Amino acid sequence: MATTVKQRFEIIIAVFAQLEVTGEVDLVAFAAERGLTVQHLKEIITPVVFLQWRDRVGNITGADRAFLITEDDHLVIDEGHWLAAAQSAPPTAAHAVRLMVAAMSAQIIFSDSGTSVPGLEKALVKLKAVVNAAVEIKISIPPLVAACQDALKQKRNISFAYFGEASAQRNEYEIEPGFVGSAWGNWYLIGYTAGTRERRTFRIDRMISATVTDTPCEPDTSIALPDEFPLDEYKQTVRLRLPKQALDRILPPVEVSVVSGEAEVVVADITVYSTHRLIDTLVVLGAEAEVIDDPDRAKIRSQQATEILKLYR
Repeated sequence: MATTVKQRFEIIIAVFAQLEVTGEVDLVAFAAERGLTVQHLKEIITPVVFLQWRDRVGNITGADRAFLITEDDHLVIDEGHWLAAAQSAPPTAAHAVRLMVAAMSAQIIFSDSGTSVPGLEKALVKLKAVVNAAVEIKISIPPLVAACQDALKQKRNISFAYFGEASAQRNEYEIEPGFVGSAWGNWYLIGYTAGTRERRTFRIDRMISATVTDTPCEPDTSIALPDEFPLDEYKQTVRLRLPKQALDRILPPVEVSVVSGEAEVVVADITVYSTHRLIDTLVVLGAEAEVIDDPDRAKIRSQQATEILKLYR
């Protein structure tokens, strides 16, 4: 059985809510109730059962264990874990900050949705004692989320102006909403264009204005966010000859692969996932970054730089 991100999240919440009440979860019985295999259930909860800390390139820098899966497939609280019983040593200050930020973010999100997480407040009290510093967490929700949620609730179309990153242009849309939710730090609206029934996904923070229309619709409740968005069709790569120190001006999510050169000047492939982002990157690097595989892109960079300079005259 394939599970969506939303379904996995709901399963994780259900497992640990039951664990908080009973102190133990029979994974075999739990999986059977939800039509899952035990192995699939374990794969879903493993990221929570075994916490791992990684650096920017993905290497594991530390690990923490709060729970145990017994040989007979029961999930239990590790009684020696510091958050549960204070019998083990507390985490380092750096790890405590990460745990605290995650816990406070979850607390804000759950309180906004009217849900409570048992034991979260107790854990936060312990973490605050280790961190010994004031931590303020702000969860940003785009203002037009409310309009999208209203359209979905009222079963009406929503019209809005949208500035797409790939096109760098403003367009007008009328959508039959099917899903409104957040993932990967962003809020999304998924639905069908009025008339053509083409399924589209929009970042709500890129909406410029939105109005719930009088046109009724029947939302497709089967819509859910995919585990990931396929971006290969937007992928673009350009080869540059540039000073090595200029590479420091390139920020994620731009990918950089040095092809040759180890001294002051290098040849590198720069990969992005939209024409707009590519041109912006070329402008930031400046004329000292020579485009060596596509003269047309060099011309576009020059034109874009000229347009930007006009704004300051």
